[in-house]
Amino acid sequence: MNDTELPRCAVGLDIGSNTFSCAEIVVDPSGAPLVVKDISRAVRLSEDLLPGGRLKQSAVARGLDALGDLARDFDMARKPFRVVATAVLRMTSHPQDFTDPAKEILGSDVEIIDGEGEALLVSRGAVLDLEPAANGAGWIIADVGGQSTEVCQIGGAATANPVSMPLGVVGLTERFLNDDPPTVEQISNLEDYVFEQVSKLLPGNPAGQLVGVAGTATTLGMLELGRARWDRSAVHGLEISRSASLDWQERMTEIDAQARQDRFGITGLRADVFPAGLCIINTLLKYFERDVFTVSANGLRIGAALSILKG
Repeated sequence: MNDTELPRCAVGLDIGSNTFSCAEIVVDPSGAPLVVKDISRAVRLSEDLLPGGRLKQSAVARGLDALGDLARDFDMARKPFRVVATAVLRMTSHPQDFTDPAKEILGSDVEIIDGEGEALLVSRGAVLDLEPAANGAGWIIADVGGQSTEVCQIGGAATANPVSMPLGVVGLTERFLNDDPPTVEQISNLEDYVFEQVSKLLPGNPAGQLVGVAGTATTLGMLELGRARWDRSAVHGLEISRSASLDWQERMTEIDAQARQDRFGITGLRADVFPAGLCIINTLLKYFERDVFTVSANGLRIGAALSILKG
């Protein structure tokens, strides 16, 4: 296939553990990819899921409803698309509980990708439309998800080094943060565990600009901007200091999930797991000895769409 035969638009859909995210990209006359539509739906497909367990029927029903809505919203029956599933379907012993009815909706299989493949696709999407990293140092992409966190170093002098860690906001919240708001001891235990896992699973301090991807990072961006309504253009590329992120973690752990919704507009299936996400981000900042990170509004869904457009 030559360049003139490549599709001019593509849809990428991320079946996440907490959120389903879908985006459409078109290629402009100059050949540049542009995100023209981008929607996320909170689903929590991994609700109460343990490794090797089965998905809750109610969670599957929520996921299939969201999938049907997104397929219609993006007119996926008439456009090239790629649907990729992540940790939630890697964890369950019976992914077909979701993938079989999903195929009926989509007319195509759901692709369950491994953690390293996920990290590479996330990284491919995350840096779209970001300013180049300072001094050509490249990026360290961190995607904080519902049941896993992917980290990948790309650009600069580095080759891609994808790592998938079993650290996700839903799993950690269910395991450690049993009170609402969580106790000081629960937060301390969570922080110790996350740092232990990060120190064990990630390489030492590599060069590169730290980039945060997915719901925790973008929600934090909206809080920093003081905006109640989603503003993709304002959030994408926003720099947030470690001190600000730590301050938000302290503020969020002092109030319960309902107050996070009422006072700050954080959505229901994000509000309860937000403190765990902030803990992961702040642990990565500490581990990598960074004073700031950059928010990307892109991620896996963008990488999936780009893989169709660019092969």
